[in-house]
Amino acid sequence: MDLKYIIGDPVKEQNEIDQLLGSVKANEEKVWIWQDSLDEEEKPLVHFGLLIKYDDIKGVGEFKPTTEEGFNFRPELEINVYSPGFMLWYKFYPKETRDRKVTFSRPPQLSKLDSEFVQSLELIEIENEQENMHMRQTPRMQAKGNKRVGVQKANDPLERLREYALYDMSQTGAGFIVDNPALYERGHKVVLLTMNGKKLDSPLRGRIMAVRQMDDDEEFKVGVMFDVQKNN
Repeated sequence: MDLKYIIGDPVKEQNEIDQLLGSVKANEEKVWIWQDSLDEEEKPLVHFGLLIKYDDIKGVGEFKPTTEEGFNFRPELEINVYSPGFMLWYKFYPKETRDRKVTFSRPPQLSKLDSEFVQSLELIEIENEQENMHMRQTPRMQAKGNKRVGVQKANDPLERLREYALYDMSQTGAGFIVDNPALYERGHKVVLLTMNGKKLDSPLRGRIMAVRQMDDDEEFKVGVMFDVQKNN
């Protein structure tokens, strides 16, 4: 954490910490949760979660994910939490990590952050169609109607097929909309297997080029570049 984004002194009084965490829980605010990547060149994977429990007597809380895919955290690494509504950041070593919950003990301190922190963090890129247009080999046509594409991770053929709204497609790539940006990472291989529930004659294999936040901060676009040009 760059100290220049921290405003004032950290909150260290137990009663104040309990009060602030209680407010985050009461507001049912969607918070950002992530672990720093061990590879400095990789962006951390951000999850979104809700603080559903906080016991100020025991000093124990619990987060649940906001998407069905759940969390994907390593139990030995610290977890960061950022509350956009209260502009608070804190971190902790989890007591327990599962796909449907993360539990933690009262953090030793909470820090108030400057509004520029979100931009500096760069957990998720902001989608900008015009700015990214030059990076595409061929123009993409935005999908019409309610087209859905079935996607599977190439390195895990036993994983269930996931269906997403198709955003756009061209001969060299496609984009689809997800609500959990932590599920896909840049550089990972995926296979597009179905369109509107029908199996494609030839699966479209490719790698993820970007995961970008849409104007609606609840949605993210995954951009895929095909390994070979899509058949006409």
